[in-house]
Amino acid sequence: MPDETPSEIIPLQTRKFSCFFQTSTGFLRQVKSSGVEVIRAIYGTVRDKNWDTIEPRLAIERVEHGPDSFALHFIAHHENEPISFSWRGTIEGRGGVLEFTFDGRAKTSFLRNRIGICVLHPIVECVGRPCRVRHSDGAWKEQSFPRFISPHQPLKDIRALAWSPSDRVQANIELEGEVFEMEDQRNWTDASFKTYSTPLELPFPVEVSPGEQIRQRFILSLVVEPGAISAPDEPANKIIISPGSTTKPVPKIGLSAAASALPHSSFDRERLAGLRLNHLRVDLRFADANWKTLLRRAQEDAVAISTRLQCALFLTDSAEQNLLDFREAIGPEIVDICLIFHESEKSTASQWLDLAERHLGENGFRLATGTNAYFAELNRQRPPRRAHACYSINPQVHTFDDLSLLETLEAQPSTVESAAQLCNGKLILSPITLRPRFNPNATDPAKQRELPSAETADPRQPTPFCAAWTVGSLAQLMSLDRIESLTFYETTGPRGIMESQADSSAAESTQTGPGNIFPVYNVFQAIAGIRNVLPVSISNHALVTAFAFQDEHGQSIALIANPTAEPKPVTLHVVDSDLDILNVDEIEVRRTSHEGMTVTEVGPARGQVKLQLAPHVLLRLQFG
Repeated sequence: MPDETPSEIIPLQTRKFSCFFQTSTGFLRQVKSSGVEVIRAIYGTVRDKNWDTIEPRLAIERVEHGPDSFALHFIAHHENEPISFSWRGTIEGRGGVLEFTFDGRAKTSFLRNRIGICVLHPIVECVGRPCRVRHSDGAWKEQSFPRFISPHQPLKDIRALAWSPSDRVQANIELEGEVFEMEDQRNWTDASFKTYSTPLELPFPVEVSPGEQIRQRFILSLVVEPGAISAPDEPANKIIISPGSTTKPVPKIGLSAAASALPHSSFDRERLAGLRLNHLRVDLRFADANWKTLLRRAQEDAVAISTRLQCALFLTDSAEQNLLDFREAIGPEIVDICLIFHESEKSTASQWLDLAERHLGENGFRLATGTNAYFAELNRQRPPRRAHACYSINPQVHTFDDLSLLETLEAQPSTVESAAQLCNGKLILSPITLRPRFNPNATDPAKQRELPSAETADPRQPTPFCAAWTVGSLAQLMSLDRIESLTFYETTGPRGIMESQADSSAAESTQTGPGNIFPVYNVFQAIAGIRNVLPVSISNHALVTAFAFQDEHGQSIALIANPTAEPKPVTLHVVDSDLDILNVDEIEVRRTSHEGMTVTEVGPARGQVKLQLAPHVLLRLQFG
């Protein structure tokens, strides 16, 4: 169960399925039957003219429980000038049937892109599976959930959908009140397919008038194999670390240059040098007059911390001159790779890569192209087959609570698997951030450009949650083929891994203070000198994250993090190894004696222990 107090979670179940309502978000989550996740979430949403989600304020009216039924009634208010919209939600379960009703009314006039019910389908139980769709004309059609990420809607005009999430469970949903379709949310590293109302082929935004009503209904019917258990007790999380390591080179690890106008101090550089980074990303927008200053500062930082540069070049319509100016300003010896973008394109057209190859590639610079935005943009406007491709990752395009962010970890490898179908070159994931830096699909052009750190910093950046999420991201990505490099966060500041010693405003921006390190700094410090990745099997990434590797001395190390405010039981098995457990707290790495955790039982097998992880703890384990 997620990191919520009991009052924020309302368990609901019948004899055939279980789920829970999350009062902080209005999501009905994890509809499970016979131990299988059938629906990841059902919720009502209001999206404004820029596709921004207007988060609700909820009021629970009443909850009813029966021996084989339940009912929950609530009201959701979405308020963000000029938007004022409220809807009444009713969730009812009886036997194998679940109903979710959305009954709303607008209080003001505003522009919207979408209002209504969204249904999230889990990827593990759906990817590649056949399904049947009933369209508006009443006809059923045999289709399937896509294996590789679909650039556009894989299913359209949905009135009903039938599929089998397992051999023991058959599911059917009916949708009323609007025309529904499905999108592949793995495009944005959401671990789901989303069925939603208002097809994208219709014009948007649309004006909503005061008093306008919107009513929709979702009905799920389940056929469950006799004798199946609908709500099994959740077992302790299991982590298995295998001794065999990969032999291929691990991806390069880098950070982005800080957005702050303040240069790094010598103390900042000393800390960054200790991370042994492979590169430092610097964004150079040739439309901005100060791009040479940014490049010079980044070059000085790179020399000081013994690394190279990843140069993101945002070309203008004077692209040829931009490239010539860049070539004059710096030599290829300090540049690891150049990411070729155009300031007016979501994904780079091939003509700009062709031009860069003539002016930079033939002069010793390595090149990649793609998008500064999400994988969706790369998937919809694909790079040349010969290219190295790049795209960014963040877990908050659609939802923003802790559980949703942790669920996205499951989808990160899907983007890599699908990107490998688009080009023959390597993949550069840059940058990986906790929150979007801009909105590439906004109607308002001002939101399409990268926003200041103060507007796009997540309050969880300086907390243990960011460290735990990063451990999970490393576990998902570091062992995959085709990835050349991973670029995370900024060096310093509210989107960074620490506060600059020179930044006196740090206490106001993150409530930490000048010079303080964030817990995520400890993650990068721990993996400095990584040589090989060790296979890790983990039963639930939303409860605990773990990453294991060998360092340059052949020492086997694991990072295990509890991203929640609740203690978490873990059964850890390291094959044929003894454990030397170290604790990492929020500020510094300290050698302790099992601090922050409890060893509740040592199993008969060597290297196997049962742990009770303390809240928000990050552990570093040595074994072997």
